[in-house]
Amino acid sequence: MRDIGSHKVKVWGIQQYQGTRGSSYRLRWIVDGTTFTRSLGSRKHADSFRSELLVAIRQGLAFDGRTGLPIDPSRPAVERLSWFDPTDQYVDLKWPGASARHRKGIAEALVNVTFALMDTSHRQFAEYERQELVAALTFGAFSRGKAPDYDAEALATLRASAPDASVLGDGVAIRKVLNALALKQDGTPAAEATVIRKRATLHNLLQFAVDAGVITANPLKTIKRSGPRIRTTVDPRVVINQKQGKALLAGVKADHPHLRAYFALMLFAGLRPAEARNVRRRDLELPDEGWGWVLLHSTAQVSGSAWTNDGQATEQRPLKHRSQSETRRVPLNKRAVKILRTHLDTYPCGPDGHLFVSRTGKAGKPLSPPYTSLVSVETIGRAWSRARITALSPEQVDSVLARRPYDLRHARLTWWLNAGVPPTQVAMWAGHSVRVLLDVYAGCVDGGEKQALSLLSRD
Repeated sequence: MRDIGSHKVKVWGIQQYQGTRGSSYRLRWIVDGTTFTRSLGSRKHADSFRSELLVAIRQGLAFDGRTGLPIDPSRPAVERLSWFDPTDQYVDLKWPGASARHRKGIAEALVNVTFALMDTSHRQFAEYERQELVAALTFGAFSRGKAPDYDAEALATLRASAPDASVLGDGVAIRKVLNALALKQDGTPAAEATVIRKRATLHNLLQFAVDAGVITANPLKTIKRSGPRIRTTVDPRVVINQKQGKALLAGVKADHPHLRAYFALMLFAGLRPAEARNVRRRDLELPDEGWGWVLLHSTAQVSGSAWTNDGQATEQRPLKHRSQSETRRVPLNKRAVKILRTHLDTYPCGPDGHLFVSRTGKAGKPLSPPYTSLVSVETIGRAWSRARITALSPEQVDSVLARRPYDLRHARLTWWLNAGVPPTQVAMWAGHSVRVLLDVYAGCVDGGEKQALSLLSRD
């Protein structure tokens, strides 16, 4: 049945936007309280389209409340191009070549954009909780993997209520989206890196809409808005000293002894958590005397089954900033060698040689070998939280000191630099470029100011 439409229509003037690729012309009109926009590449086309709307109003034609266009009784109804149409195509395009974590990040950004463009306070959404709508968008609209259950009716309601795809060309709407991306779901400011990542997804989506002919220009290019300044240096307050590192490992040993070697790889070799989690027996050289070595070849990234190709929660990925075949060799001091040898003597590896595997099930019930799953990040998080409480003072526990396991890596790289190891060598062991290494750890290197003042005193 054809929509009887509405005669409550107001057409606004044409606004010009000057971008790096030329000018675009945006027309805005309102049908029964709903705002519609369309961006066109020339003033002539914008004037022509505006004239068509005004003529339709003078002729007494009703306007479709879904498309915003006049209903011509002599023509079949025009199928509306929803916001979800180009967005679905964008996800389809990005999915095959993206990592699981990148796929998840795209979905998170698109959920934020969708909520910013839609008014979910209307009565058709009253029966749904916010988290039900989030799940419907995340897993129903923006995942192409093995997604958990979600409310299909909630997704249908969202799709039926979505704005026209032309909203992607509306500079005012995109400014509203940018404001939303700067906040978390609870309304507090989002991390700078998160805002930058989500803004990049928005930019890519808008450029895809231009390429697909949905809009004529990317409005993000004409919006003068300074992005957040992302912190690149490590906060010196998170870096522990060697005495604190020893105490933290002792704390892990007291409650989760099978994970002491995991944290030792970060503390003594500067491994990233995902690198340490993926270490196998064959990756280790543990001599009776002298330095040992660990050969890194891949990481175990946890994203969730909805984002991987095989439906598993963990995805094997190349080393950060490395190709599929590249490896990295990192030295192990005698303390690390001893801890790793003890671990291998005490705890059986998984079938493929992984050191750190799930050895307990629900309610802490011990599992029998073979241990086929890598240790969960939740178990690692609990072990670290308990170790901080055991090893640190209450004031330190409440501080940012060693707040995350990743801070053990920060400590090791800082110790190497302060010990006088050349930055080129530290960068090679850490898997950084020299420039990034010095940028990130500039505030953690001791003695630089004292040496500089000593040199200047000779003037």
